Amino acid sequence: MKNKSINILILTLTGIICVFLVYRFFDNSDRNEWFSISVVMTFLIPVYLGFYLLILATIGLILRRAKKVMISKAILKSTFQSLIMLGLCYVFLISKQQIDFKKWKKNSDLKAIENNKKDSVAYQNKLDSLSFLINKNPENYKELFERGLLKRTKGYYYESIEDYEKALSINPNDFKTNLECGYSYSLINDSINCDKYYQKAVQIKPNSNFAKRRARLLNEK
Repeated sequence: MKNKSINILILTLTGIICVFLVYRFFDNSDRNEWFSISVVMTFLIPVYLGFYLLILATIGLILRRAKKVMISKAILKSTFQSLIMLGLCYVFLISKQQIDFKKWKKNSDLKAIENNKKDSVAYQNKLDSLSFLINKNPENYKELFERGLLKRTKGYYYESIEDYEKALSINPNDFKTNLECGYSYSLINDSINCDKYYQKAVQIKPNSNFAKRRARLLNEK
Protein backbone atom coordinates (compact mmCIF):
# COMPACT_ATOMS: atom_id res chain seq x y z
CA MET A 1 0.00 0.00 0.00
CA LYS A 2 2.86 2.36 0.83
CA ASN A 3 4.53 1.63 -2.51
CA LYS A 4 1.27 2.39 -4.35
CA SER A 5 0.98 5.71 -2.51
CA ILE A 6 4.53 6.60 -3.59
CA ASN A 7 3.66 5.73 -7.16
CA ILE A 8 0.51 7.87 -7.07
CA LEU A 9 2.38 10.77 -5.45
CA ILE A 10 5.14 10.80 -8.07
CA LEU A 11 2.75 10.43 -11.00
CA THR A 12 0.57 13.21 -9.55
CA LEU A 13 3.63 15.46 -9.34
CA THR A 14 4.53 14.57 -12.93
CA GLY A 15 0.97 15.30 -14.03
CA ILE A 16 1.12 18.70 -12.34
CA ILE A 17 4.35 19.45 -14.24
CA CYS A 18 2.68 18.47 -17.52
CA VAL A 19 -0.36 20.65 -16.79
CA PHE A 20 1.93 23.54 -15.85
CA LEU A 21 3.90 23.23 -19.09
CA VAL A 22 0.73 23.12 -21.20
CA TYR A 23 -0.78 26.05 -19.31
CA ARG A 24 2.37 28.16 -19.64
CA PHE A 25 2.61 27.36 -23.36
CA PHE A 26 -0.98 28.35 -24.13
CA ASP A 27 -0.93 31.29 -21.72
CA ASN A 28 2.26 32.76 -23.17
CA SER A 29 1.38 36.16 -24.64
CA ASP A 30 4.67 36.22 -26.58
CA ARG A 31 4.17 32.96 -28.43
CA ASN A 32 4.75 34.72 -31.74
CA GLU A 33 8.33 35.42 -30.66
CA TRP A 34 9.18 32.10 -32.23
CA PHE A 35 12.93 32.18 -31.83
CA SER A 36 12.86 32.60 -28.05
CA ILE A 37 10.00 30.11 -27.66
CA SER A 38 11.74 27.48 -29.80
CA VAL A 39 14.92 27.85 -27.73
CA VAL A 40 12.95 27.27 -24.52
CA MET A 41 11.03 24.34 -25.99
CA THR A 42 14.01 22.70 -27.62
CA PHE A 43 16.68 23.13 -24.96
CA LEU A 44 15.57 24.40 -21.57
CA ILE A 45 12.46 22.28 -20.98
CA PRO A 46 14.19 18.96 -21.81
CA VAL A 47 17.02 19.94 -19.47
CA TYR A 48 14.63 20.68 -16.61
CA LEU A 49 12.59 17.54 -17.23
CA GLY A 50 15.74 15.45 -17.50
CA PHE A 51 16.96 16.89 -14.20
CA TYR A 52 13.61 15.99 -12.56
CA LEU A 53 13.78 12.42 -13.86
CA LEU A 54 17.43 12.12 -12.83
CA ILE A 55 16.56 13.12 -9.26
CA LEU A 56 13.82 10.47 -9.10
CA ALA A 57 16.08 7.79 -10.56
CA THR A 58 18.91 8.74 -8.18
CA ILE A 59 16.61 8.50 -5.16
CA GLY A 60 15.41 5.10 -6.36
CA LEU A 61 18.96 3.80 -6.80
CA ILE A 62 20.07 5.15 -3.42
CA LEU A 63 17.16 3.38 -1.71
CA ARG A 64 18.04 0.17 -3.56
CA ARG A 65 21.56 0.34 -2.15
CA ALA A 66 20.01 0.98 1.25
CA LYS A 67 18.19 -2.37 0.89
CA LYS A 68 14.77 -0.74 0.64
CA VAL A 69 14.00 -2.70 -2.47
CA MET A 70 10.22 -2.35 -2.62
CA ILE A 71 10.25 1.43 -2.20
CA SER A 72 13.13 1.69 -4.68
CA LYS A 73 11.23 -0.42 -7.17
CA ALA A 74 8.13 1.77 -6.80
CA ILE A 75 10.16 4.96 -7.38
CA LEU A 76 12.02 3.58 -10.40
CA LYS A 77 8.74 2.32 -11.88
CA SER A 78 7.21 5.75 -11.33
CA THR A 79 10.27 7.35 -12.92
CA PHE A 80 9.80 5.27 -16.07
CA GLN A 81 6.08 6.10 -16.17
CA SER A 82 6.91 9.77 -15.65
CA LEU A 83 9.36 9.58 -18.55
CA ILE A 84 6.55 8.37 -20.81
CA MET A 85 4.12 11.05 -19.55
CA LEU A 86 6.63 13.88 -19.94
CA GLY A 87 7.73 12.58 -23.34
CA LEU A 88 4.15 12.56 -24.63
CA CYS A 89 3.58 16.05 -23.19
CA TYR A 90 6.75 17.35 -24.84
CA VAL A 91 5.86 15.81 -28.21
CA PHE A 92 2.40 17.39 -27.98
CA LEU A 93 3.84 20.84 -27.22
CA ILE A 94 6.41 20.60 -30.03
CA SER A 95 3.70 19.50 -32.49
CA LYS A 96 1.40 22.31 -31.39
CA GLN A 97 4.25 24.79 -31.68
CA GLN A 98 4.98 23.73 -35.26
CA ILE A 99 1.31 23.98 -36.24
CA ASP A 100 1.01 27.44 -34.68
CA PHE A 101 4.25 28.56 -36.30
CA LYS A 102 2.99 27.54 -39.75
CA LYS A 103 -0.26 29.44 -39.15
CA TRP A 104 1.63 32.48 -37.91
CA LYS A 105 4.02 32.40 -40.88
CA LYS A 106 1.14 32.06 -43.33
CA ASN A 107 -0.67 35.03 -41.75
CA SER A 108 2.57 37.04 -41.71
CA ASP A 109 3.20 36.31 -45.38
CA LEU A 110 -0.37 37.31 -46.29
CA LYS A 111 0.00 40.56 -44.32
CA ALA A 112 3.32 41.26 -46.02
CA ILE A 113 1.74 40.74 -49.45
CA GLU A 114 -1.18 42.98 -48.48
CA ASN A 115 1.16 45.69 -47.20
CA ASN A 116 3.26 45.49 -50.37
CA LYS A 117 0.11 45.94 -52.43
CA LYS A 118 -0.88 48.97 -50.37
CA ASP A 119 2.62 50.42 -50.72
CA SER A 120 2.56 49.85 -54.47
CA VAL A 121 -0.82 51.56 -54.78
CA ALA A 122 0.34 54.49 -52.63
CA TYR A 123 3.56 54.75 -54.65
CA GLN A 124 1.70 54.71 -57.95
CA ASN A 125 -0.84 57.30 -56.76
CA LYS A 126 1.95 59.61 -55.60
CA LEU A 127 3.87 59.07 -58.84
CA ASP A 128 0.78 59.78 -60.94
CA SER A 129 0.06 62.93 -58.94
CA LEU A 130 3.60 64.26 -59.41
CA SER A 131 3.62 63.33 -63.10
CA PHE A 132 0.32 65.16 -63.58
CA LEU A 133 1.75 68.33 -62.00
CA ILE A 134 4.93 68.05 -64.07
CA ASN A 135 2.99 67.59 -67.31
CA LYS A 136 0.87 70.58 -66.37
CA ASN A 137 3.95 72.69 -65.65
CA PRO A 138 7.19 71.21 -67.06
CA GLU A 139 9.20 74.02 -65.47
CA ASN A 140 8.21 72.97 -61.94
CA TYR A 141 11.57 71.67 -60.76
CA LYS A 142 10.31 70.98 -57.20
CA GLU A 143 7.94 68.26 -58.44
CA LEU A 144 10.74 66.81 -60.58
CA PHE A 145 12.93 66.71 -57.49
CA GLU A 146 10.18 65.01 -55.45
CA ARG A 147 9.55 62.47 -58.20
CA GLY A 148 13.26 61.71 -58.32
CA LEU A 149 13.25 61.04 -54.58
CA LEU A 150 10.16 58.86 -54.90
CA LYS A 151 11.62 56.76 -57.72
CA ARG A 152 14.84 56.21 -55.78
CA THR A 153 12.93 54.76 -52.81
CA LYS A 154 11.81 51.96 -55.16
CA GLY A 155 15.31 51.40 -56.50
CA TYR A 156 14.79 53.19 -59.80
CA TYR A 157 18.13 54.96 -59.63
CA TYR A 158 18.56 55.79 -63.32
CA GLU A 159 15.01 57.15 -63.53
CA SER A 160 15.59 59.27 -60.43
CA ILE A 161 18.78 60.70 -61.93
CA GLU A 162 16.84 61.61 -65.07
CA ASP A 163 14.36 63.62 -62.97
CA TYR A 164 17.11 65.29 -60.94
CA GLU A 165 18.95 66.36 -64.06
CA LYS A 166 15.74 67.73 -65.57
CA ALA A 167 15.20 69.71 -62.36
CA LEU A 168 18.80 70.99 -62.50
CA SER A 169 18.38 72.06 -66.08
CA ILE A 170 15.66 74.39 -64.75
CA ASN A 171 17.38 75.39 -61.50
CA PRO A 172 21.07 74.37 -61.62
CA ASN A 173 21.88 76.06 -58.30
CA ASP A 174 19.51 74.05 -56.12
CA PHE A 175 21.61 72.57 -53.32
CA LYS A 176 19.37 69.61 -52.44
CA THR A 177 18.91 68.48 -56.03
CA ASN A 178 22.67 68.48 -56.69
CA LEU A 179 23.22 66.58 -53.46
CA GLU A 180 20.56 63.95 -54.16
CA CYS A 181 21.65 63.58 -57.77
CA GLY A 182 25.20 62.92 -56.63
CA TYR A 183 23.94 60.34 -54.14
CA SER A 184 21.90 58.54 -56.82
CA TYR A 185 25.00 58.38 -59.01
CA SER A 186 26.87 56.85 -56.09
CA LEU A 187 24.21 54.10 -55.91
CA ILE A 188 25.01 53.06 -59.49
CA ASN A 189 28.76 53.29 -58.77
CA ASP A 190 29.33 56.26 -61.08
CA SER A 191 31.97 58.04 -59.02
CA ILE A 192 32.77 60.65 -61.68
CA ASN A 193 29.25 62.07 -61.88
CA CYS A 194 28.75 61.57 -58.17
CA ASP A 195 31.78 63.76 -57.46
CA LYS A 196 30.65 66.28 -60.07
CA TYR A 197 27.31 66.93 -58.36
CA TYR A 198 28.77 66.77 -54.86
CA GLN A 199 31.30 69.45 -55.81
CA LYS A 200 28.49 71.59 -57.23
CA ALA A 201 26.57 71.22 -53.96
CA VAL A 202 29.64 72.31 -51.99
CA GLN A 203 30.08 75.37 -54.25
CA ILE A 204 26.45 76.36 -53.66
CA LYS A 205 26.63 75.97 -49.86
CA PRO A 206 30.30 75.95 -48.77
CA ASN A 207 29.29 76.30 -45.10
CA SER A 208 26.78 73.45 -45.09
CA ASN A 209 27.27 70.37 -42.88
CA PHE A 210 27.67 68.29 -46.02
CA ALA A 211 30.48 70.53 -47.27
CA LYS A 212 32.25 70.31 -43.91
CA ARG A 213 31.94 66.52 -43.77
CA ARG A 214 33.14 66.17 -47.33
CA ALA A 215 36.16 68.42 -46.65
CA ARG A 216 36.99 66.37 -43.56
CA LEU A 217 36.76 63.10 -45.48
CA LEU A 218 38.95 64.45 -48.30
CA ASN A 219 41.55 65.60 -45.76
CA GLU A 220 41.57 62.16 -44.15
CA LYS A 221 42.32 60.58 -47.50
